[in-house]
Amino acid sequence: MAKAKRRGPSLEDKYLGDEPSYHGVEFKTKEELNSAYHKASNYFNYFNNAKSNAPAVILYAEKVLGFSKKDIQALKKVENWKLNQGIGNNIRCINAGLPLDKFAFEGNTVHDRIKERLTELLKEGKKLLAIQKAEPAKVVISPAERMKTKIAQTIMGDFDEMVVDKWMDGEFDNIKFPAYSLLATHKIKGAGIKMFRERMEFELDCISDAYNKTCEQAEEAYSHITKGNKKKMITLLEKTIEDIDRLKANNKTIKIPRAKKPKASDQQVAKLKYKPSDIEYKCTSLNPVMIPGKNTLYVFNTKTRALSMYVTDSPKGFEVKGTSIKNFNPALSKQTKLRKPDEALPLIINKTIIQSMKVWDTFTTVIKEPNGRINADCILLKVGDINV
Repeated sequence: MAKAKRRGPSLEDKYLGDEPSYHGVEFKTKEELNSAYHKASNYFNYFNNAKSNAPAVILYAEKVLGFSKKDIQALKKVENWKLNQGIGNNIRCINAGLPLDKFAFEGNTVHDRIKERLTELLKEGKKLLAIQKAEPAKVVISPAERMKTKIAQTIMGDFDEMVVDKWMDGEFDNIKFPAYSLLATHKIKGAGIKMFRERMEFELDCISDAYNKTCEQAEEAYSHITKGNKKKMITLLEKTIEDIDRLKANNKTIKIPRAKKPKASDQQVAKLKYKPSDIEYKCTSLNPVMIPGKNTLYVFNTKTRALSMYVTDSPKGFEVKGTSIKNFNPALSKQTKLRKPDEALPLIINKTIIQSMKVWDTFTTVIKEPNGRINADCILLKVGDINV
């Protein structure tokens, strides 16, 4: 049997490599830091744009700069390209563990420049928010009212033209009203079908009362129509209601459940509690906004010394709900207690995702399944993608 041919590394793998992570790395010279910055900047510039960087910028303003909820609300009114301009990639580099506070431009660090830029944009956002609040409230037409208008302008208009006008002209024979096809043509579904059916039932009840002489007002209203013609009117309305019910039943049969749209990364991690950094173990958490969509995550609990590796084989990657990691596969994920964290953590932090997985072979402690919960003692060490 011929041996399967392994696909070589792509151009992206060859020239850009894995997602940069510098948590725990010490740069001895300015040249080393500068080289790492350019490598990380090229990577993030290639894989991200203004739209994908905007949530990271907003999260930095909230978590690092301490912007209030009102400030964040105003900042979100600013266009994505302005939020990203000059600071988007730098924030991603900081989230990846690069100490950009060591870069100084005219006396200001990168952190200072980011703060100045976001403070300027905050002023613009507040103006935009004020303009929006000053605008007169839009007249909101409820879905029910919109549907009533649509029914009146489409299917009821057809019924009046094809049926009622002929009744008023004294025509009762050979009248056809294709309710099923007309409802489908006008794309009337759900509540619209129910509204039209109620209208037809009302007409049927009125004519039936006149035909059976059970209502004096109905008898008087239809006194000019013979009993035989009333019967023809009843037959047409019953057939119309029958068509409506058939369409309603068919719609239930072919209805496909709508797929739930995942929340944006910044919304998913808004309530996630984690430890930004730990001096004792010399490690820093990555920005949690990077977790959703990835398939491998390393977490270290500084209180229990538990190292967890979460792996998912879901095509959607990880999702975060509240304070928990979702979609991870318990059979592929694992957790152990580190005896010597100072020796093991650098091997996790400084290696690639694939290389760091080999570190588990060196552990002699008990391996068990992690529970997915993240708390204020947890450092988010590393996140990335591997072929599961």
